[in-house]
Amino acid sequence: MILHRINTAHTESNGLDVCLTYLNDNDTLVLAQNAVVCACMPSLKQRLSGLSVKIMSDDLTARGLQHKLTIDAELIDDSQFVELCASHNKVITW
Repeated sequence: MILHRINTAHTESNGLDVCLTYLNDNDTLVLAQNAVVCACMPSLKQRLSGLSVKIMSDDLTARGLQHKLTIDAELIDDSQFVELCASHNKVITW
């Protein structure tokens, strides 16, 4: 199980694209910092559908996007992120 953390928007880098290439069924994807924008882009809805996606709640709120999500994802806080890091075998930041 790998925890994949994306921290840049889809328009800023290709981190999400590369990550999705390597993502396995039992992996988890965390959208943080500017990457929370990806959860609000209709063009990415299908690509993120069916994946285990978590979104850093504070980052989403800081950008005023909490009511613009286009995907089903769990909002998490810092302590939940730490728990995810501890429960996965590896953490990769893209």
